[in-house]
Amino acid sequence: MFMMSEGWKFLTFGIILAGISMPLAKAAHGFDKLHFAIPATLLAWAANMCWIMSMKQIPLSTAYLVWLGFDALIMIFVSVVMFNETITLQKSLFMLLIFIGCIGLTLGDSPHE
Repeated sequence: MFMMSEGWKFLTFGIILAGISMPLAKAAHGFDKLHFAIPATLLAWAANMCWIMSMKQIPLSTAYLVWLGFDALIMIFVSVVMFNETITLQKSLFMLLIFIGCIGLTLGDSPHE
């Protein structure tokens, strides 16, 4: 059975929080709509705190690349669903490469002290 370390739990939660904060940031139109901007800012701050905590157990290079990769995939999905952006075949292929790279980084991770 796969047991997720505390570092990976923090990283996963941080990616989820970042995935929620970005659409709110777009909806905020800068800081014109504070009812979106304030939660977006707080969620982005909490996401970064989770990322920082994850690096107690995960090497910086792995944590950062997995964070960016999965966050990019989430943002592409959210952009299509919420903001009616389109996905081309080329974008889909590169998304697959990002996903494969993130999985490879997680499988090849060694404990960090």
